[in-house]
Amino acid sequence: MTRNAPDLPIEQTATEAGFGTALSLRQHFAAQLGTPPSAYRRNFCGDGSQRLESRAAGRT
Repeated sequence: MTRNAPDLPIEQTATEAGFGTALSLRQHFAAQLGTPPSAYRRNFCGDGSQRLESRAAGRT
């Protein structure tokens, strides 16, 4: 999920980023960005053809 290794498992990303658990990373990520890491990966780490839907539209 990092720019250099977007395919790393969330558990490994959490450990490398200093979070105690993947759950903690997921919670912090969603609180800061308004979307869970899985949605972020789908929308921003692929080929760029999809984009994150607006939270203002009432979608998650």
